[in-house]
Amino acid sequence: MQAKSKRPYPVTAFAAREFVGYEWRVVPDGYEEEARRLEAAGVLELQEFKTAVDTELGDGPEGSLAVDLESKTVRELQAIARDMDVSYSGLTKAELIDALRID
Repeated sequence: MQAKSKRPYPVTAFAAREFVGYEWRVVPDGYEEEARRLEAAGVLELQEFKTAVDTELGDGPEGSLAVDLESKTVRELQAIARDMDVSYSGLTKAELIDALRID
């Protein structure tokens, strides 16, 4: 899950541990309920990650999944790997992308 501020100024959220500004940021594990509460209050906008499991083969141009993964940060890729039960410890960004690709 990712979040960004709906306000024209930065928002401190998630027990003051995570700063959510104008760009999308990963919601830390364990703070999903708080993120949904802040969304309902109109403070944050939320979106779920689009993972390899969510992507159907043949949906979009060939290689669209690779482009989507390439645009993610290492932290976002690690969150996707965690959701997919893929081991990611010690992997580089390129290795993470390879591990998340659908063959």
